[in-house]
Amino acid sequence: CKDHLLDNGSLIVAHQCGKYNQVIVNNFIDREPYTAIYPYWLNEQNILESLNFKVTTTNPYPDKFNHHDNTEFKGFICKM
Repeated sequence: CKDHLLDNGSLIVAHQCGKYNQVIVNNFIDREPYTAIYPYWLNEQNILESLNFKVTTTNPYPDKFNHHDNTEFKGFICKM
């Protein structure tokens, strides 16, 4: 991806992450099976930094939008 960025461009990666560690969910929501893996946010940041991005993290949504108490949405703003 970074090869496709314009000079001074940014890559924004946003998804739900575990607050304190990786979170694995395997249960039912509205009688439908639901399985998900939410990676630990700091591991995600470290991966992006290992690709030589300078990373700023944001929490773009209020806590009420988090599906679980131990997860949160994160935005990773990546610059070269």
